[in-house]
Amino acid sequence: MVRSWTPITGPYHGFLLSHTESVSIAEFYSVWEGDAIRWRPTVGFIYRPCDDALVSMIDCAGAGWTAPQRMRVLLDEVVYGEDELGVLLMGSSQGAFWFGSRLSAVAARGLVSSCNATSLQVAAGVLGGLVWVLENPRAGLREPDDVDHVRILEVAQPYLGELKDICSDWTPRAARTDLFPEDADFECPWQFRNFRVG
Repeated sequence: MVRSWTPITGPYHGFLLSHTESVSIAEFYSVWEGDAIRWRPTVGFIYRPCDDALVSMIDCAGAGWTAPQRMRVLLDEVVYGEDELGVLLMGSSQGAFWFGSRLSAVAARGLVSSCNATSLQVAAGVLGGLVWVLENPRAGLREPDDVDHVRILEVAQPYLGELKDICSDWTPRAARTDLFPEDADFECPWQFRNFRVG
């Protein structure tokens, strides 16, 4: 669990997940000095599922990660809620900057029946990627960072709801108490240990 921030939710605890872009973006922006890395950004993919999904995960963990006997995929049962899917850039003296998609369950279902906001936001990026591949058949294997993001967004945007860019003064040191001692860096709020929960 790590700390993060989105405009609607504000500060939250989410899961730090393995994701290809976490590695490729860090590699892309690394500064090399000969054979040594002089600077590399910390890049993470942080996800917080909805409350019901969290409860289901806790129940599954309590059962030794045994799958439940009865499973179902929620489609039209999701009647409200909104998803924020974006990038949070942090580390400068100007604070944090979030850019991303806000899409509600109602708006998502208005675009594609029997879907939810998260699945449509992900599928929109996949659709953009597929169109780029079809338009560039000789490009070879590419990381997402090496693909024309303008074209991808052009294809995906009709399915992403509202695209927003928002500045924030949030840091992972915000809203913390001294109730329990912490291994924290009080000099630089952007150090990874300040993002870790417990």
